[in-house]
Amino acid sequence: MPSSVWKGSIVLSLVSIPVKLFAAARRERTFLHQLHSVCHSRLSQPLFCPTCERFVKRDEIVKGYEVKEGQYVLVQGEEIKKIAVKSSRLLQILQPFQPAQYHDEFQDRLRKLVEAKRRGQTVEVEESVKRAPVTDMMEALKKSLASRTAAGAEAKRLPAKRKTPARVKKAS
Repeated sequence: MPSSVWKGSIVLSLVSIPVKLFAAARRERTFLHQLHSVCHSRLSQPLFCPTCERFVKRDEIVKGYEVKEGQYVLVQGEEIKKIAVKSSRLLQILQPFQPAQYHDEFQDRLRKLVEAKRRGQTVEVEESVKRAPVTDMMEALKKSLASRTAAGAEAKRLPAKRKTPARVKKAS
């Protein structure tokens, strides 16, 4: 099953519609291969290194881009996170969709990173935007209801104060 390119929701007034966006077609894509961290040989499934002639553990795997047959540029997980495209979960539809307007920024950044590393250059990339923590609205609602219920139970246990009517003095 294909993975979604974007997940979010469309909000129309008070109605929120969950949406997943899938790529219809891709012209070009950069693939990273799984390599053995010791000898940088490409691994086959089930994670077997043909150079070392043994099965490899998951913690011995690194990612690499094949520049020429058998030649790889190693790409670290931190580098991939740093070049990730900033995005939001909002989709504003202001005009009809025109695919020619858009391109895959992540693929462009990944290609630049691989090319720079191939030339032996270090790449300075901007840090990803740190997102604010997401509030679980259902959990907040449950806590709010629980605190109100607990407060209501406390009020029921205490005897209610009696209101006595004000005394009227008799005129003599």
